[in-house]
Amino acid sequence: MGNSNSGGAKGFRSRTRACDRRVAASTFVVPERRTGFDRRHSRGLLQHVSTETGLLLAVVALLNVLSLADWFLTVHLLGDGAVEANLVLRGLSSNPLALGAVKSLLMVAVSAGIWVERRFRLVVAVGVGAVGACVLLVAYELVAVASTV
Repeated sequence: MGNSNSGGAKGFRSRTRACDRRVAASTFVVPERRTGFDRRHSRGLLQHVSTETGLLLAVVALLNVLSLADWFLTVHLLGDGAVEANLVLRGLSSNPLALGAVKSLLMVAVSAGIWVERRFRLVVAVGVGAVGACVLLVAYELVAVASTV
């Protein structure tokens, strides 16, 4: 009985192998490419903002209020002789109403985009980051207004 085959059939090889097949030499793992929120883990700040409707509305409303403050402060500073730093809006700097209309339309479009695509982490991150950037911009303009007085 030198054959390890328990069935006793002659001419068949043993089913055991020399190496263990369960250990792979190398594996190919595709990195995760989903952009949505993973609901299996704890809620982070961005997921909290995207799921809480009131908080997301506050972020969007704050973004619009800061944009309006930016427009008023920009018009005030342009009246004092400052130059518009935004190259795209520089052509509209002579007409404050057109400047305000373009800035308002852009913020409405951005707000609508944030609201519609709030299920994506990147969109919520851009919205929160835009609020931070607008806060810094308005603070810079307030310092500039204070220095001209």
